[in-house]
Amino acid sequence: MRIMKLATLTLSVCVLSLIALSIFLQPAHASYSSCIIINEVVISGQQQQLTDEDGEKQDWIELYNASAYNINLSGMYLTDDDNDFYKWALPNINLGPRQYLLIYCSGKNRSNPAGNLHANFNLSAGNSVSLYDEDDGLLDQITADQTTYIPADCSLSRAIDGSQSFTYDSRATPGSTNTDPPIILINEVMSNNGNTVEFPSGSGKRPDWIELYNLGSTSADIKNYKIQRSNDGGATYNSWEFLQSTIIPAKGYLIVYANSADIQSPPQTDWNISSSGAALRLKDRLGNVIDQVTCPSLESNTSYGRTTDGGSNFTIMVTATPGAVNQPNSAPNPAAAALRINEVISSNKSSIADYQ
Repeated sequence: MRIMKLATLTLSVCVLSLIALSIFLQPAHASYSSCIIINEVVISGQQQQLTDEDGEKQDWIELYNASAYNINLSGMYLTDDDNDFYKWALPNINLGPRQYLLIYCSGKNRSNPAGNLHANFNLSAGNSVSLYDEDDGLLDQITADQTTYIPADCSLSRAIDGSQSFTYDSRATPGSTNTDPPIILINEVMSNNGNTVEFPSGSGKRPDWIELYNLGSTSADIKNYKIQRSNDGGATYNSWEFLQSTIIPAKGYLIVYANSADIQSPPQTDWNISSSGAALRLKDRLGNVIDQVTCPSLESNTSYGRTTDGGSNFTIMVTATPGAVNQPNSAPNPAAAALRINEVISSNKSSIADYQ
């Protein structure tokens, strides 16, 4: 009897172990499907389209597994139609943790995991892109508003893989990590240029200027960024847009001349800056304000800059440093530096007679 009970107990333990093992080995998409997200898309972006196995340029969608688990994609669907949730079925494949899956939006309807994946629809600006699960419903969506104004040479991507914020990126990263978003800052401003920078060279003109600084570790293209100025305390802003590719190297500078010329290269705004004070701000391609500075009244040849490049504190700088490292405590030019108050008398009774 004891032997039979022991055998029964052993069998029960084995059965429970097998059940637990089978549960562990089953695809995890039912529990973790919400961790599959639309990470990057290209819609009619000729410069960012990819060439498929047929030699044809295609728009594409990148999915990303933001979890630490393998997730099976069976039962998930992609669609560009808000009335057809299950337009294109994803194949029965596992997507590993922190891995990417690239899908061409060609209309060719190819779902063999051994080859390139092609959805049965094409992408169009102004249409949403959605990911559905047959059990869990809507998993992720890029709205119609988000797809309407994507520049032709950019992808719409999450600023960081799996994050909530999106950005336009001229350096699309299909099947690999999205680059960190560029950190572009207003680094120094001069609104009363007496003799610091002559532009154009040899013209004798001394325009106002703004120095932008790339705090990031990679170069940044600020095409479609906007720089704005307000001379009335922020009530109204005049806006000027970078309409062509404009690269700022990592840890590099860009001088924007505020001379009312409205020229793209070198960048020259269609407004200038009031020496009595002005509000400045910088917007990214999505229209987000990414930096703003209130510049005080400035005397001739002084600038208003960050105490360290990219730092949070500003000060009035006696010596401006356009296109170079900010040095807020540096001395003025040598001629001015030689002038000193050397002696003072406050009760003159016999040393020097008044000048008549």
